Amino acid sequence: MKAEDGIIDDELELIRAAQNGDLNAMEALIERHDRQVWRIALTMAGDEQDAQEIYQETFTRAWRKIGSFRFQSQFSTWVIRIAVNLCINYRRKRWRRVLLTGHSIERACPDRDPEHALLNRELEEQIGKAMESLPSGQLAVFSLKMIHGYKISEIARIMRCAEGTVKNSLFRATRKMREKLTPYLCENAGDS
Repeated sequence: MKAEDGIIDDELELIRAAQNGDLNAMEALIERHDRQVWRIALTMAGDEQDAQEIYQETFTRAWRKIGSFRFQSQFSTWVIRIAVNLCINYRRKRWRRVLLTGHSIERACPDRDPEHALLNRELEEQIGKAMESLPSGQLAVFSLKMIHGYKISEIARIMRCAEGTVKNSLFRATRKMREKLTPYLCENAGDS
């Protein structure tokens, strides 16, 4: 059964209860959407500790702002929009820190086979660098579509923009990722 704008009836009840201050209802909403928010935060932040911060802040803000939810979109769209915006803001702050301190951002992928682990770390580093080179909007669109599998129309609702804008951002992001990764992938393809 569906209710207002595709919101499932029991979720509608939970939202209304949370708007009236019911913490248990808010916890139930969080449980429904926590994995989705976690994956987006981890993908866009690139670091588990930072993703945890974003994850917590997403639901803290959702609780503080639940009264402003107007049932014009699905709750998942609303909470993901909060997470994406926090990721974009976090990313801007992180780049400022990197530029001011001169520290690089490193990623690691543990593996039992040392050679395989080295290749994984190198590939992950290249992917991370390529993703970090994307402007925030392109990173958000690329992550939501290519990593999390959202449809163009869903991304447009989350990002509050036209589907054409999403398609354009996705095209540009994909092209940049391909440009950055093709030399690396071609180089390693001959090594196997």
